[in-house]
Amino acid sequence: MKTEFGFAEIGKDFGAAVAAADFVSLHIPSTAATRHFINRQRLEMIPPGAWLINTARGAVLDEAALFDALSQGRLAGAALDVFEAEPYKPVAPDKDLRKLDNVLMTPHVGSSTREACNRMAERALKNIRLAEAGRFGEMDVLNPAVIQGRS
Repeated sequence: MKTEFGFAEIGKDFGAAVAAADFVSLHIPSTAATRHFINRQRLEMIPPGAWLINTARGAVLDEAALFDALSQGRLAGAALDVFEAEPYKPVAPDKDLRKLDNVLMTPHVGSSTREACNRMAERALKNIRLAEAGRFGEMDVLNPAVIQGRS
């Protein structure tokens, strides 16, 4: 099923969705339900030779399981911009992702391009102006319940 944006549904569950993936990129929030969503079991569903990219939140990825998958050659590599502990601290002394040649790490700055920072500033200013005008429903707010009591 294609959409107007050219995307197609490739599976109803994680295993089906990643079965033929060369890259698996995470874009989910960190909640109690998503903690270690990418665990040992799900890492085994990712095809050998694929890359895992996490720019979402550190807690959604079990870093010890990732270390094992990478050091055993199950995955080609990982690109990480977020970590369970920031700044990065290995989950165990013998599971230090920095010691692996197939890991790219950035210190939670992946979105810090000039264009992205300009867009964030513009949206923040827009939200301030909307709040001053009492137009809370038009604001870019991920959780509207936070401002419902203020409107």
